[in-house]
Amino acid sequence: MGWKLILLLLTAQPIPANDAYFYDGPVVNFLLHGHYCNPTLAIPFPFSANHIYSVYPPFYQAVLYPWMAVFGTSARSAMWFHLALFGAYGFILLGIFRRLGVPAAAVNLAGLFLLGITFDDRPDGLAQLLGMLAIYAWVRSLPAPSTRWPWLAAVCVVLACCTNPEIGGLYLGWFWLLGLGAAGLRQNRLPLAPMLFMTLAPVALVSFIKWGRPDLWAGFMEHASQTPSLTHLRVPSAGELLKLLRTIPALLVIALFLGLRGRGNTGPRWLAAGWLADARPAMLLVSGLLMAVVLAVAGLVVFTANWLLILAHFQPLLVGLFLGLEARQSPPPRSVSRLVLLLMAAVVAVRAVGMTTWGVACALDRSYGSSLQIVRNQLRRTPPESTVVMSSAYLYEAQRFNHLRLINEDWTHRTEKLPVNINGDTLGLLKLRPAALILTQFDYYRRYQIPLGELRALPELLTVTTTNFARLPAPDSFPRFQQVVQHVAWAPVVVQLHWK
Repeated sequence: MGWKLILLLLTAQPIPANDAYFYDGPVVNFLLHGHYCNPTLAIPFPFSANHIYSVYPPFYQAVLYPWMAVFGTSARSAMWFHLALFGAYGFILLGIFRRLGVPAAAVNLAGLFLLGITFDDRPDGLAQLLGMLAIYAWVRSLPAPSTRWPWLAAVCVVLACCTNPEIGGLYLGWFWLLGLGAAGLRQNRLPLAPMLFMTLAPVALVSFIKWGRPDLWAGFMEHASQTPSLTHLRVPSAGELLKLLRTIPALLVIALFLGLRGRGNTGPRWLAAGWLADARPAMLLVSGLLMAVVLAVAGLVVFTANWLLILAHFQPLLVGLFLGLEARQSPPPRSVSRLVLLLMAAVVAVRAVGMTTWGVACALDRSYGSSLQIVRNQLRRTPPESTVVMSSAYLYEAQRFNHLRLINEDWTHRTEKLPVNINGDTLGLLKLRPAALILTQFDYYRRYQIPLGELRALPELLTVTTTNFARLPAPDSFPRFQQVVQHVAWAPVVVQLHWK
């Protein structure tokens, strides 16, 4: 937490990623212009862009609104909001460890895996906070039976579903495993009423929207149809396997350790040693690891691989529980697992190290303030009623320029079957005919090299002029570093398109 605080204060990192304004835009637009919609999504989602933002459940925006009403609608305000959510998540995580008596050494090592949570500018952070609060409530409900803690957990799971359905559903499944496990082991009776509430309430809410507000449901389906989580059954690619290894290496190692110990008959005794003192850590570890394995496999073979990123918030908790259970053994275990987990912490912290080194250098090259001044100057020079395609990081500031039509660079076209041999963004730019693109280093090098190359091959239609304001090359500009360290530079790339 201290590392993130210092980095945000001095360098304005982590920079809002390419889809951050997708979720923050309706609140910004409501506070600035009085309409709860996101006009930057006008091409693929006309209802949510012009009427009511409904592409996602609204609880995240409900929490963001009072924050921005007090602290403003800038990108920096949004970054502080997510830092506050992350701090609350860490505080709840620490509360779980203390309730379960996890040793300080185990907590400290588990805390290193918080460095793996750097892209934290989506509703996911709030959903994970609510889910972790539900886990804390479950821990408090044992061993003494209590009615208020299961109900708190149920409310938190429902709110998590209203923030991010995938994460909410994951915690719902985890809580059912915990409830059934505790009842089966006679640790507690099954809290049936809260569990039915957390299961049926999301269904009731969805039903109400579908049949009570069909306009909102149509807006939601407009998004769901273009960004489906479910893919075809597939063999995972090398890139997806790399994402798995970079995101949750510690969970893979823990599963391996438990598997090896189980083969030697030490696994059951190892868990039993923890059970004698307190059953909760072992139940949390086994059920959480089971949920993680199921989600990881699903994300590799049938769901989008981005689902793997959800598990980054699981990792610190499960590492702490694993090490805490190890510490209860007699005689004490060898330090092999701790050493391996320490190496895994170094793996997940690669981007954090990049932000602290290369990212700091990029901030000294072009700061948050100087980069936004460049963006403002460009927008002031752009003719009224022109279209400008922009990265999320700059849209918070650009939303104040009412004389321009602003489009989120992630959504220049609808996701649909496109003609062969043409890039979707190229087709979108040809239809939009924007006066300029104002992109982060990340978006320029990772997404727009092909579209701009295809546009440059059409001199009869337009000329393309590119100005990169980064004096120090960002890691995004080097293909070999793009998968390791990315999105650490505020310096904009301004692409002017002169249509004939």
